[in-house]
Amino acid sequence: MVNTTRQFYILATAVVVSLGSLAWQSSANRRFEPLSPTVMAFVDIQNVFNSLEQRAQMFSDAEAYAEELQEEIVARRHKITDIDSEIELYKEGSDKRKELEQKQKLDSLAYNVFVDCCEDKLKRFEARGIRSMYDNIRAAAEKLSKENGWDVVFVNDAAVKLPDGDNPNIMGEIASRRVLYANTNFDVTDQLIEYMNGEFDEMAVR
Repeated sequence: MVNTTRQFYILATAVVVSLGSLAWQSSANRRFEPLSPTVMAFVDIQNVFNSLEQRAQMFSDAEAYAEELQEEIVARRHKITDIDSEIELYKEGSDKRKELEQKQKLDSLAYNVFVDCCEDKLKRFEARGIRSMYDNIRAAAEKLSKENGWDVVFVNDAAVKLPDGDNPNIMGEIASRRVLYANTNFDVTDQLIEYMNGEFDEMAVR
């Protein structure tokens, strides 16, 4: 009985050692398995933004919105100037004249606030358009990457020239850059622009 138990423990130990050895070899093989090379691509983001049909549409929409705001600004300004002729109907120092003059001052203050508000609205409108374009660029880059087997798409900030002359913030400009050199063979800017404009035209037709 003792011998049987001893033989069992010896056999069990051998099995555990063998399994451990196989597991270590398997782990080692996985650790040293050669990796496939990473496929990288670069885009000139400024060129992409400038070449998108969506950008032209955004500027057209922004111009229409600005004209709409301008119409309201002009209408408010006319209301203020129209009070001038009404003020002249009343004598200097009269209660009605003072009332109209006070109203004109309040309307002028409200007008200035409205003009500032319109400028802020227009800036926010344009900011939303730029954000929308950026989101679409990222989505298009993801689709193209999956179709072409790209692993990562970088923004080639080396494509943007540094400011000329003795710009005092030159060190800040340099520190913000991430790419010193990018092989043009990996540049997919034109491909991305063509893809996005094609999608934009297709959506416009629908």
